[in-house]
Amino acid sequence: MTLRKQILLLPVVAALIGVVLVSGGMGLVGRQTIATAYENERKVAEETLRLALIAKETEALSMARVFAGIPALQEALARGDDRTIEAMLTQSYTDLKAQTGLKQLQFHTPPATSLIRLHKLDKRGDDLSPFRQTVVDANRDHISVMGLERGVAGVGARGIAAVSWQGEHVGTVEVGFDMDQNFLGEMAANTGDVFEYYVVPSAAVAASTGAELATIERKAATTEAPPMLDADQIAQVMATGAVDIEQDFGGVAHVGRAIAVKDFAGNVAGIYVVAAPNELAAQMQASEIRMMSAAVVAALVLALGFAWGYGRRIVNCIARMAHTTRAIAEGGTDVEVQGLHRSDEIGDMARALQVFQANLAENARMQAVLKAEEAALQAAEAARAAQEVQARAEREQAEAEMQERRRLREIAAQEEAARQAAAAEARLADQERIVTMLGKGLEALAEGNLAYAITEPLPGDYDILRQNFNAAVTQLCAALCQIDDTALRVEAEAGRLAGASSALAQNAERNAASLEETAAALNELTSSVSSAAEGAVTARRMADTARKNAENGAQVVQDAVAAMAEIETSSESISRITHVIEEIAFQTNLLALNAGVEAARAGEAGRGFAVVASEVRALAQRASDAAREISELISTSTSQVQGGVKLVGRTGTALKEILTSVTDIHSRMGEIASSAEEQARGIAEINGAVTQLDQTTQHIAEMTDQAASSGRALAGEGSELRETVEKFDLSRDGAGAAEAA
Repeated sequence: MTLRKQILLLPVVAALIGVVLVSGGMGLVGRQTIATAYENERKVAEETLRLALIAKETEALSMARVFAGIPALQEALARGDDRTIEAMLTQSYTDLKAQTGLKQLQFHTPPATSLIRLHKLDKRGDDLSPFRQTVVDANRDHISVMGLERGVAGVGARGIAAVSWQGEHVGTVEVGFDMDQNFLGEMAANTGDVFEYYVVPSAAVAASTGAELATIERKAATTEAPPMLDADQIAQVMATGAVDIEQDFGGVAHVGRAIAVKDFAGNVAGIYVVAAPNELAAQMQASEIRMMSAAVVAALVLALGFAWGYGRRIVNCIARMAHTTRAIAEGGTDVEVQGLHRSDEIGDMARALQVFQANLAENARMQAVLKAEEAALQAAEAARAAQEVQARAEREQAEAEMQERRRLREIAAQEEAARQAAAAEARLADQERIVTMLGKGLEALAEGNLAYAITEPLPGDYDILRQNFNAAVTQLCAALCQIDDTALRVEAEAGRLAGASSALAQNAERNAASLEETAAALNELTSSVSSAAEGAVTARRMADTARKNAENGAQVVQDAVAAMAEIETSSESISRITHVIEEIAFQTNLLALNAGVEAARAGEAGRGFAVVASEVRALAQRASDAAREISELISTSTSQVQGGVKLVGRTGTALKEILTSVTDIHSRMGEIASSAEEQARGIAEINGAVTQLDQTTQHIAEMTDQAASSGRALAGEGSELRETVEKFDLSRDGAGAAEAA
């Protein structure tokens, strides 16, 4: 394949690769989007189903509460009068069944006995407690409940309300709706989804009715298609609670979910399947395919256009460059190179080709020069051959003269070697004598003899070694003498330091013991002051309690005085009332007397009225006597109350004086407690300072002990240093002799 075709195909291949990658990414995103849309559809359908079930249960409970609130039904249920309930509700149940789809209306007596079923009048009085947990809970806890539950008639949304009569719980009323074809049809009509219901038989109901336990099967559906769940999927739903499904209905793909619905007791009562049409997902998939196709076509068109436009220009430039290269390769150094002004790779190739063209021209020029130089070299070679013959004769003569000079140099070299050997032997003898003298000096120095000196001069420059050796020995002797003197002084001073440190340590130990005893005494004093402070605080607290009690007593006295004043006021009111009663009795007595006079005037006809008037007079007299006695009692009570007020007033005055005294005591005890606390804090601070001083003294004692130990050790080190220095011979005469040498 030519380069032209490769360049033209490169953008197309790159575009195809990009399209494939983008299509794959779009497909992945599309699948994820569709999966998300499916999940959302399933969640919406599941939530719609759950809300519909809750709405049905709420409707059943609302109707049950309406029946439970009717007084006539409450009374009939309390009497156990099922005939009255039947007469009252038979027609109402028929109407409600036609209007709302009501399937069950039942009354129960505690704990869970069916009194009457309006939907099945021929069955009454059976015990529902083995399988009707809602009825048992409602009668036991006197509450209203709702939920799904299985009964003899099947699974339904049940609402059970508690019924009371005259404050006593007498039973429950139950309203139920079946989860049948009508319920699913309403759901399908409202949502457009497909629904199925599979009934799960109850072992308790089967045992109660004596029937055989049936298998799980589809009871209702909004489609005539075969069941959406097989046996394995039903088992999976029973185990996990839900299973996702996908199925076509009438050529339309549906996504859905099978949900295990539990009854009031928490057992699986049935399986609902809801499937929603996924038209949105299909539209999204079709749109994705259209977008991918358009992207592929657009990418190919753009790639071909780009390849045809820019590829052609690049190929033409490369073709011109190839033509120029062939011309230059054939020797055309005057061919014009195009594209030198370009800043891309083609420009770099053109400039490199121009350099190559220039190099070819330079190479041709150099070849012409080389040919001229080759002719000159051939002429020079002939002249060189004649010169070589002459040079060979001259070389032979020079070699003979060189051999003679070499023989003379060898004789002179042998004589010089003999002289150097004699001089080396003399130097070796001098070096041996120098080494011997230095060895003796070093041996004496090793033995500690610092008085030794090399007195015999050494030959030549070697005498400097003797002088340096003598000077080093003299300085070493002087240094060791100074060290000896210093060690003697250190030993003496270290002894005195050890003695002083020992005395100081003993004094510090005595001071530490005294401070420890002082700290113990201060601790006891602190404890005593703290106890006194605590006692003062306790006394102040007791005084505070006494003051509060006195204040409460004063308040009680004030309340008693106020109460007695109110009693006195009430007594005065009662006295006024009894006075009014006496006046009423007096007026009644006068009226009765006048009535008696008028009856006497009437003769036989007014005799009965006279008897009544006499009784009225007697009654008025008794009322007047009673009012008088009450007035006397109130007067006596008022006198006693006034006396009590005076006594209570004196008691209040005494309590005020006690309160003043207790307040004064409380203040004084507070001052005492504050002073005691301040003293305790001051003594505690002194105790802390003494304790710290004791610790410091003990630390000083330890440091003086360490100083004494260090002094003794230093004295020992000084003695050892003097013993070491004494190993050397530090004769001042020897040192002076060495210096003189």
